Amino acid sequence: MSDKKSDVAEKEPKKCGLVMPISGMEGLSASHWQEVKALVIEALLPDWQVTLVSEGEDTGIIHRRIVERLYSDDIVVVDASARNPNVMFELGMRLAFDKPTVVIKDEETPYPFDVTMIEYVPYPRDLRYARIVSFKQALAAKVAATAKPEHQTFLKSFGPLRVAKLETREVTSDQLLLDRVGRLETHISRLVTLQERVAADRAADRAIDQILGNELAASAAHRDPAIRRFLHEHQLVEDRLRLAQGVFVGSKQSKDE
Repeated sequence: MSDKKSDVAEKEPKKCGLVMPISGMEGLSASHWQEVKALVIEALLPDWQVTLVSEGEDTGIIHRRIVERLYSDDIVVVDASARNPNVMFELGMRLAFDKPTVVIKDEETPYPFDVTMIEYVPYPRDLRYARIVSFKQALAAKVAATAKPEHQTFLKSFGPLRVAKLETREVTSDQLLLDRVGRLETHISRLVTLQERVAADRAADRAIDQILGNELAASAAHRDPAIRRFLHEHQLVEDRLRLAQGVFVGSKQSKDE
């Protein structure tokens, strides 16, 4: 009985994630991509269970599922046709994880500049049967070769790499809350300091404007004789008013006495 179970386990297909466009773009309809998906699945059966990395039995967050499958799937096939931004981003993630990856593209799509060193498996955009047969054979062979343990992944082709390790530590919920509150207080303090600096700068600007305005007025008065006469007469009137006010106050005090 145990031998039968082991045989079933050995024959169980490995997981192959598929990254590709799914909606219409560049004149290619959504049905076109469905046909491409069906061709990839046909090419890799029965050894591989091929599904989109966004697909899954759970009902969790789709982005988390995509990242988990990009990391954990035995192999991932990426269709870079039309250079879809989401596809290229997910391809970059898979390459960064340094996991076995096979890239395909139609023959009319230019090679993306950043990943030109990767060997692509091309296919005809019109999906003509005669050439699709050879594509399916080439894809199956490429996947089988890439899945071998001795296959050199993308990052390893650049030689030994030293990956930095992140230090982690466990903290209680209270400590985490206090830490977050402390960071919030720091941010608030910085904002208050910034506001004070802005207010001081504005006050300085106003003072400078006032000084410049006074200097300009004085300069204009010095140059214009009419303005000088007006200011002189205004000053004489003020002096006379002050003198009259002094006389009035003096006479009133003498009467009171």
